[in-house]
Amino acid sequence: MNIQKYPGINEKIKNIHRADLPYFWLLKEAGYKEKNQIIFFGGASKDFDSSVDMPAYIKMTNRCLDYVRQHFGNYELYYKPHPADPDEQKLLDLRLFKVINEKNNAEMFLLKNTVRIKCAFAVNSWAAASAYGFGISSYLFLPLFKNIFGEKVFAAIFDCFPGMPESFFIDNLERPLIENAVDFQKDEIFEENFRRILNEKSGKIWFVIAITDYVAIIMSLAKMIKLIDPARPLNLIIFKHHRWDSVDLGELKPHFKEILIFPRLFYSLRPSRLIKAIKMARAIKNLKIGAEDIIVGASHFELAENCLISYHKSAKKIALLTEKEFHLFYETEHYGDVNFRQNKAGLFYNKILEPLLGLHRTLFFSQAGGDIFNLTRYQRPLNELYEEVYILGAPRTNENLLNRNVALLQRVK
Repeated sequence: MNIQKYPGINEKIKNIHRADLPYFWLLKEAGYKEKNQIIFFGGASKDFDSSVDMPAYIKMTNRCLDYVRQHFGNYELYYKPHPADPDEQKLLDLRLFKVINEKNNAEMFLLKNTVRIKCAFAVNSWAAASAYGFGISSYLFLPLFKNIFGEKVFAAIFDCFPGMPESFFIDNLERPLIENAVDFQKDEIFEENFRRILNEKSGKIWFVIAITDYVAIIMSLAKMIKLIDPARPLNLIIFKHHRWDSVDLGELKPHFKEILIFPRLFYSLRPSRLIKAIKMARAIKNLKIGAEDIIVGASHFELAENCLISYHKSAKKIALLTEKEFHLFYETEHYGDVNFRQNKAGLFYNKILEPLLGLHRTLFFSQAGGDIFNLTRYQRPLNELYEEVYILGAPRTNENLLNRNVALLQRVK
């Protein structure tokens, strides 16, 4: 299956905006303390493809930990395990590192500790990119692992970091470290766009979220909107799954008038799952969402968000995506001749269930020849289904952060 037959964006519609990750509104009043902590974010190595050379991965990761010890021996060193793999730490040499065993995800951890963190490191974790978005000097050792991961796995992982500066990637342990932290600045254009949206519609705002990576983003936007329009009712809809065990919902409650929770349902042909999907669709269809309301969706391909924008057509619909998700799911031209395949459950939803329920059709693809990467998105171009689309990326200062770094890719080759 050639995915390029399904363009992700309608180029004729000029409704796509790029903006900095919006953490400014949560952190602008934070008192900056002495930054004396170094964080190394662990990976989910137990979920690696079977082709990955694990002994070599552990050996190289230990060299990276040595690099951090060498450069930051006078700082407090911390290792934060990946929520999906708390056991990786048992395989590593963590001398001088204190292990952080809190369950909270990287973004919530960063939200609480940014004022104390000097630098953040990781092998391939998105947490390092999140840290950069929080104004922390951040680095990824990924280029050192190309031969260890193998060509296909490495390419798929590297593709998850569009827009990051060259200084973010460490490709030589002998080179000096370049500090790359950016100062927090308010994204004036983003704020003005939301002022305009709030002037257009007077009703409630419904934030929609499934992936926990977006929790701090949604909290930041809620804070920004409250500063613009203090009386505006803000509601939150969560599509919950096991990763939400690492999020304290009590921290979200002060930001929202009402929080609704639905299960996150994946493509499945099991009768019980299909019945749950139909019941959830009916429940979402019955929500009282009016023409003056605004849906701010950060879960663009989830069944529940599909129900929201399909059934509540009169509400204004806004999509939020990180630069990573937009690049992976909707900038389809970069896949070239990569061969994807569809499974039976995805085809059943696309051909039968979604049309029967009156929903926009979605696509589920995996790379043929192995489950290196799965791609889920709407069949139609994203910006045909939402009035406005906002792509949230790393702060755009000092280096050109919106283009892939060709020089780096050539070096890695």
